[in-house]
Amino acid sequence: MNGSMLLLPQKYLEGDKVHVLGIDVSRGKSSCALLHDHTVIKEFQITHNKAGFSKLKSVITNDLPVTTVFETTGIYSRTLTRFFNDEGLHYLEINPLESSIRMAGLRRQKTDRSDAIKLALLGIEQRTLIHSRRPYSKPYEQLHLMAHRYLEITKERSRTMNHLHAALDQTFSELNDIFNPIRSVLGLTFVSLYPHPDFLIGYIPETMAKQVTSCVSSKIHSDLILRRCKQVWQAGQLSYPAQPADSFLIDQIHEYCEEIQQYNQVHDALKRQLITYARTLPEFNLITSIPGVGEISTALLLGFTGEIKRFST
Repeated sequence: MNGSMLLLPQKYLEGDKVHVLGIDVSRGKSSCALLHDHTVIKEFQITHNKAGFSKLKSVITNDLPVTTVFETTGIYSRTLTRFFNDEGLHYLEINPLESSIRMAGLRRQKTDRSDAIKLALLGIEQRTLIHSRRPYSKPYEQLHLMAHRYLEITKERSRTMNHLHAALDQTFSELNDIFNPIRSVLGLTFVSLYPHPDFLIGYIPETMAKQVTSCVSSKIHSDLILRRCKQVWQAGQLSYPAQPADSFLIDQIHEYCEEIQQYNQVHDALKRQLITYARTLPEFNLITSIPGVGEISTALLLGFTGEIKRFST
């Protein structure tokens, strides 16, 4: 889907009456350049706080209408976006890739022009062509934050799982094949109990099954537990690890298992929260009615696209 082209009020299309303010956003501050008909009227800096935004508002709400242009710069531009929305001020928030392409097409003037001036020139020369980002409405903004956190947890869990797999390659590599990936309660329990083949000494599959059963939920079927015990026990008879059973890696493996279990709990809770919240949105039932589309996929889709009617196509 393409972001919809912003339709400007008539007063913003009358180029001879409009000032254009370019804002080059960075962490905690911004450089600004106010232009009129390719002439720089004022250059200044603001900090992203109440005093800085008060200064910015005084410039924007001066005599002539002002069109403001700035790039989306991740979390750094969000404070600026909120300021313009709270104050009801007109602005164009551009995708950095689009602004880079459009800046390359600007007619050459001075080679030392700042990015703030270049952004203002875009507002003068290509104002009707710019696709402005439409902000999330509040319900979708909250869903977006939850979806972003969900992916963060997923990535962090995957990182820890990779560390666990690497450690097991040196202590009991066969577990990586039996439980792949290692993130289920049953898999983590086996790895915690038997991180090295020497931990199987004195055990047979049946006694292993009793130990594992005492550590996991009763919902896990006993036949599955016994089958996994036989696989692990047989693998342990043939395994020749790179590290001894008293290696420091054993402690690391236990730490990785605990960390993954914690991530699992947060991940599952956040998944439920995402789905519950997304169900309150009008698009949820429509999207989940498509065969093969699950609830968490729908919640993440809405979290990262926002209100779908923001798009023209």
